[in-house]
Amino acid sequence: MAHDGREELDSPIQREESSLSYSVVKYQQELHSGPLPHPIILAEYERIVPGSAERIMALAERQTSHRISMESAVIGSDIARSKLGLWLGFIVSVLTIIASAALVGLGHDVAGTTIATSLVVALTSVFVYGTAIRRSERRENAKRDPPPSEAAEE
Repeated sequence: MAHDGREELDSPIQREESSLSYSVVKYQQELHSGPLPHPIILAEYERIVPGSAERIMALAERQTSHRISMESAVIGSDIARSKLGLWLGFIVSVLTIIASAALVGLGHDVAGTTIATSLVVALTSVFVYGTAIRRSERRENAKRDPPPSEAAEE
């Protein structure tokens, strides 16, 4: 042993073990998602082509406005189509009830009753089917897009 408190190395193996070094590798990954480039990339665009950041921002704003107007148009046409379907269903139902009553009044009780019963079964089926479809769509939407309070907890 040396006088300063360190052990002397006598064998080549001991010398090699004492010269080991360690290195630490840090890996960092950054993900960015959105209608605009990452701010660092946007800054690089601006540095290379002055004014390009403003043009990219304006492009994203126009695209967002276009998407919102298209969604509004689709929703409006869906509402109009739904209202038209309700009115046509109402007219067909009223005409069927009138025809059933006329048949019963003319002495064709079986035919009038059969038509009226068929109308009730058809309307009930449409209602039940529509309710099931809406419930299924709500479940799918809830799975895909949880409410904000649940999304924040994840």
